[in-house]
Amino acid sequence: MKDGMEAPTLRRSRRINKGIPLKRLSYNIRATQICEPTSWEEVIKLPARERNKWIAAAEEEITLFSMNSSMNHKAIN
Repeated sequence: MKDGMEAPTLRRSRRINKGIPLKRLSYNIRATQICEPTSWEEVIKLPARERNKWIAAAEEEITLFSMNSSMNHKAIN
């Protein structure tokens, strides 16, 4: 370099867990691996409490969809 200055040496990480999550944080990993059912067969196999939540959500979505669809149609004269 100019004026007798040396380039600084790069520091290397001394971490031993490079890229491996800590065990105390592993509950976060397990929580993100929950899968949503993709068919009614999967919904039916769920425990009753979860199954009822999915069915209620589906019924609500169907009701809202039918309300929105009927409002978008005009009467034919």
